[in-house]
Amino acid sequence: MNLKPERIYILSGFFLAYDFTHKPGFAHAVNLISNQKIMKLYNNLLRDFKELSLAHYALGIIASSCLGSVAAMLILMKGHTLFDMFQLFIVVSVCMGYNALVLAQFKPKIIFNSLLISLATSAIFIIINIF
Repeated sequence: MNLKPERIYILSGFFLAYDFTHKPGFAHAVNLISNQKIMKLYNNLLRDFKELSLAHYALGIIASSCLGSVAAMLILMKGHTLFDMFQLFIVVSVCMGYNALVLAQFKPKIIFNSLLISLATSAIFIIINIF
């Protein structure tokens, strides 16, 4: 039995829904609706980000730096092992990457995506190091 996906829905590199049959079921419909809502939210935020890009760049630098510094503090409070230093390297690299893209004046969509990645990375490492 050779299963090939007929449809694959992708959002930010994650495969969210697979449809191996031609019969859409309830779970498929729910995934499709939630994917549409997420993409609509993303497009609305991106449009707003582009309209007031200079203000959002500054707010993004502040948010990314503050969240990154909280993540760095929690990582260093946990210890100074090689794994902790690797976590610190990841957080600092991602936050500085956003700042570099703003200073290099990349396109707003690239800067917006890097802001989302920076905030998500910092939040993940905060959650990991709290518990």
